Amino acid sequence: MAALAPCYGEENVSQFAPCHEGAWEVFCSDYLRSSKPAFSACYRRMVSVAQERGFEPIPSERALRRRFKAEVSKAVVVLAREGEEKAKKLYPAQWRDRSSLHALQAVNMDGHKLDVFVNVPWTEKPVRLYLIAIQDLYSGKILSWRLSDAETWEIVRLVIGDMVEAYGIPERMTLDNGRAFTSKWISGGVQNRFHFKIKPDDPQGLLTSLGVQLQWTTPYSGQSKPIERAWRDLAEAISKHPFCAGAYTGNKPDAKPEDYGKRAIGFEAFKAHVGAQIVAHNAQAGRKAVNCAGRSFDETFTESLQAEGTIIRQATAAQRALWLLTSEALRAQKGTGEIHFYGNRYWARALNEHAGQKVIVRFDSDNLHQDLRVYDLNNRLLCLAPCLCDVGFYDQQAVRLNGRLRKEYVKAVKAEKQLAAKLALDHLADVYAKAAPKEDDSKSKPLIKPKVSCLVLSNVGNLALKANSCEDLGDDKALEAEEFSQHLHKALKRLSVSDNGREVVKFPR
Repeated sequence: MAALAPCYGEENVSQFAPCHEGAWEVFCSDYLRSSKPAFSACYRRMVSVAQERGFEPIPSERALRRRFKAEVSKAVVVLAREGEEKAKKLYPAQWRDRSSLHALQAVNMDGHKLDVFVNVPWTEKPVRLYLIAIQDLYSGKILSWRLSDAETWEIVRLVIGDMVEAYGIPERMTLDNGRAFTSKWISGGVQNRFHFKIKPDDPQGLLTSLGVQLQWTTPYSGQSKPIERAWRDLAEAISKHPFCAGAYTGNKPDAKPEDYGKRAIGFEAFKAHVGAQIVAHNAQAGRKAVNCAGRSFDETFTESLQAEGTIIRQATAAQRALWLLTSEALRAQKGTGEIHFYGNRYWARALNEHAGQKVIVRFDSDNLHQDLRVYDLNNRLLCLAPCLCDVGFYDQQAVRLNGRLRKEYVKAVKAEKQLAAKLALDHLADVYAKAAPKEDDSKSKPLIKPKVSCLVLSNVGNLALKANSCEDLGDDKALEAEEFSQHLHKALKRLSVSDNGREVVKFPR
């Protein structure tokens, strides 16, 4: 009896009120638009079109709503009315397990614009600063950070240097695909950069030189970067802290607080505030991540870092210059190999070998008179090039000093030449004379001839026979004319046809 009882639930309805196909198509096309028109408005427009064109039957609005809900899926409605990004969220997100990693095995890096007005020394107007940070993927700890008014490769270089000096070199690094992170000075040498033209003479970037394996995140995909979760917590702890009251800008233009623009915080004070909040963020206990298991990020990172199986690479003293000094790619001058940079000249003898070639110089931007560190495009140190100072036009002491240095240079080159070419010229001539083949030996050897040969039969060009006399030349010409006449007569006979006893040559039309 229960099986025979009627079911009135909408999910069990198999038949709906009839609707003309043309009216149904008009309604669905109208409703499934990004303008998000109301269902009732679309129904009224469809009814007016149906009356004009004679579409029948037309169901009631409630009946049509039931049919639309049953036949058109929610995913289609979301895609048509709210867009592709909203439709993507209907698919479950991927969970990536980080328990197989260890501390500093893999890190990720990104920048976040803080919603606080700050007074900075380099401009009069208050600005919003970027927080550039690196997060350990195993523990979630913020390893290094800096503040800047823009995402530039210089600030990215310094943040990476802070991490390497404090903890070591990671094996893998996930980077945002912004221009600051894909700069040739950071990731040069990687073939899958998403910005800039990749050139064969691009220098090796900082991370490439350190042997870090790079991976790029999907554009406009916050799920690809675990550090985005940390940005949400830090934005709440930093920007909405009572310390920033009156300087908070809101996280979007239509969410400005009532005290918007009341004040701006000093740079040094704000920097100390950010540092304190990041320390608190790393030390907060009770983290629910699988690797943390109720511990803080600091405790999780320290335990894994001190484990026996954890091996971390450390940077050498030479590698520290890769992030401590500013970099620039220049071309050494032809001839001497001098480097002209910011109005100064730098030179060392080793630059002779790289004259006219592209090199990388690293320098202290606050002291350009210090020695330049010159590298090749693979970040191999070539030399330290001191600055060549200009002197007065009549400075006799400087002239004498320069002359003495030049003489010492030539003397040193001559000494190297003696070490490289040890044999005297007369001795070298004797060595070659003894090894040279003698003339008698060459005459005693039989001549080598080919097994098969042929005669040259051409009588034209340079191989034509030379005439002995003018008479012979005249006879030859007469024979050639007679031979030509005979050949012409034979050819015309082959082309001619008979016409009443006459031979006629037909020409093509």
